[in-house]
Amino acid sequence: MSRFTVDASVLADAAAVAAELGTWKIATGLSDLPTGSEQLGHAGLADALATFRSRWETGASELVEDVRTVGASLAGAAAEYNRLDDAVGSMLTAPPREPSPWRVGPPLGGPAPGGSAPRGGGR
Repeated sequence: MSRFTVDASVLADAAAVAAELGTWKIATGLSDLPTGSEQLGHAGLADALATFRSRWETGASELVEDVRTVGASLAGAAAEYNRLDDAVGSMLTAPPREPSPWRVGPPLGGPAPGGSAPRGGGR
């Protein structure tokens, strides 16, 4: 038997942290770097630095988007665990239901409808 448990509040907390991180702007400082070959003294170095900056900014943007996606997934999982826990909890604490309309006749061994003693006889 598995003892798997989930603390939905931990999932919700992690989702909140991820949501906060997803709002951050990536402060790279790369915009301050010189990019021109006249500033760097070499055209190849300027091209390499421009390529690096472009890739860095793309990667940083994708990372922030991934964090947002993970946050949304964690929030959804926490909500679903809470919904399931509430549903199961209400089934355990709900008052008994009315007898099924599909049941025909008295309960086994109980009195017949309108009678006070179980029906007997060697039938």
